[in-house]
Amino acid sequence: LYISGKNIDSGSMESTQVSFVLKKPQLVIQVPQTIEAKEDTEATIVFKNTTQLVLTQAEIAVEGSGLLAPQTIDISSPIKPGDEVKKTVVLHPRKPYYWGRELIATFTSKQIVDIETSADIKVIRQNKDNDSDSD
Repeated sequence: LYISGKNIDSGSMESTQVSFVLKKPQLVIQVPQTIEAKEDTEATIVFKNTTQLVLTQAEIAVEGSGLLAPQTIDISSPIKPGDEVKKTVVLHPRKPYYWGRELIATFTSKQIVDIETSADIKVIRQNKDNDSDSD
């Protein structure tokens, strides 16, 4: 951060520079590492406000090719310092993917933007033994 200004009394210019690192809060996706194709599975996105700011106009954008349609989740109430927000989305994996899929979530508010996280998810074939009885 670089600040400069003019001293009104003396007319002299003064400046200062301060370096700092902003530690952003974490965004976490809780989802199984392996899910079955054509089986709905829930994923929970967790955000904890570790700042000293009240966060307003917040939203979480979620997307994952082959897992769910892109969506934005509005968080209507302010998020106070120390508060935790959990939002659940339903994944609809259409078919198995050998290399897996990536679920991406991004948190944005009026005060903090672009807190991003992702989770790798392997989508396997449906287990055909789920519906049959074995003797």
